[in-house]
Amino acid sequence: MTRVRVGTFLSLASPEATAIVSGRLDLVVVDAEHGIGDESVLVAQLRAARSPYRWVRVRQIPDAPKALDLGADGVVVPRIRAAAEVAELVRLCAYPPDGVRGIGPSAANLYGMLLREQVTSGGRRGEVWPQIETLEAVEALPEILALDPRPAGVFIGPGDLSAALGRPGELGHPKVREVVERIVEACLEAAWTFAIFSPDHEDAERWIELGASAVVVGSDASWMIEGAAPVWALAEAKASA
Repeated sequence: MTRVRVGTFLSLASPEATAIVSGRLDLVVVDAEHGIGDESVLVAQLRAARSPYRWVRVRQIPDAPKALDLGADGVVVPRIRAAAEVAELVRLCAYPPDGVRGIGPSAANLYGMLLREQVTSGGRRGEVWPQIETLEAVEALPEILALDPRPAGVFIGPGDLSAALGRPGELGHPKVREVVERIVEACLEAAWTFAIFSPDHEDAERWIELGASAVVVGSDASWMIEGAAPVWALAEAKASA
């Protein structure tokens, strides 16, 4: 049985937090979509990460090859709406003759030292994960799952799906669950790999049981908030005593 990768999002743009959080995880995802870091901080986080897999969630499709050049092992691309976008994403992230990704010295190949190995070895090219989080993407899922060549898999984003379904933030709402489960079933039927965001470990365990290959649980920020909650409660109790 293939090991399920368990990870979290990194949104605080902190290499120090990255080093602490990543040490016992299979996967970290630097959030360059909603996070606050710039490119130099992103590189520092990728270097600080001790997980075997280091992904970056970019802002848009054209940003994906750059994130791979900066040293990411994979990219998550949000706001996908059509199969044609996924096909273009795969093309941009693949080296010729399979795609049009530019070849040159970068952090990913130690500035040229491993360039030939990177270009010729499929394992060093980086994983591509289009994010299914819009209703348009759900509708286009049969076309996406018929693509060849295909990405590494699809990354399911229940947060934005909940908003699109009129239940923002209610990831456990039956309406949201039903759509997510439909995506999962379609992936399994088509023998496609899927990853998914989970707000907590109980939710993550559910998707692992249903066949997820990777679960991204919360974020460095949410872990900090959860850890601080008992101390905040104590401080408030003492202040009102």
